[in-house]
Amino acid sequence: VAVLLACCFFGLFPESRVRFSAGETVPLDMPTVEWDTMLNSGDCAAHLAFILHYFDRIRVEPPYGHLRVTRSVLDPTLSLREWMECPVELSELTVHQEGCIEDCQEMLQADFANRYLGGGVLFGGNAQEEIRFLQSPECLVTLLFVPAMNANEAVLIRGAERFSLQKGYGETLEWQDTFCDENKDESGQPLTEIIAFDALVAFEVDQFATDQKLRELNKALCAFRRPPLEGNPEGSWDDPLPPVATGNWGCGGFG
Repeated sequence: VAVLLACCFFGLFPESRVRFSAGETVPLDMPTVEWDTMLNSGDCAAHLAFILHYFDRIRVEPPYGHLRVTRSVLDPTLSLREWMECPVELSELTVHQEGCIEDCQEMLQADFANRYLGGGVLFGGNAQEEIRFLQSPECLVTLLFVPAMNANEAVLIRGAERFSLQKGYGETLEWQDTFCDENKDESGQPLTEIIAFDALVAFEVDQFATDQKLRELNKALCAFRRPPLEGNPEGSWDDPLPPVATGNWGCGGFG
């Protein structure tokens, strides 16, 4: 992962990525990987501090473990009638006035994602997703191979170590200090699980229209239901779910 990020940093990957279909190349709907935008922008000074700190840390403390990325697809999605007739009771909800999603261990951590993973992290974005990717720069490698999410998709990132603390938000964002991530198993494998799922952009649609609410319900269901895991082929969508650490999903830049 570190090698791939270093190649991104020095602009060694082409911006246009394609797949082969019927003997032809078809452009993929991918996030940008043009890191030179971040390097040449005064708006990205804080972003650069996070990235340079990551490289400095792994220079003396090589990371250990695996980064696993899973694209979850809910197919078919649930109809309005299925939602209305669902007999499952709501899970217990605990609300805290203070604290951060990234501090919640043994929980699925919500990433209020753009449908293009990382959002504006490489060109000045400084909302929840961008900050989370800067705290755990290994997440940035997903920009290389994860196409834009569809309405029935979510992306699970497992094993991304957290390297930095931040202060501020938006225009006040700053790198604060190094962070020693202790959320690991006995072998040193990071245990953090981040689920990326994109909300509708509220100022572009009527978010309370039936179709839009249905879209959001199915998106959240796709994000929170655990797909069969690698090494557990008997796993099921119906396996017990971990608690979810989330907040005002869809707020900020999405209205």
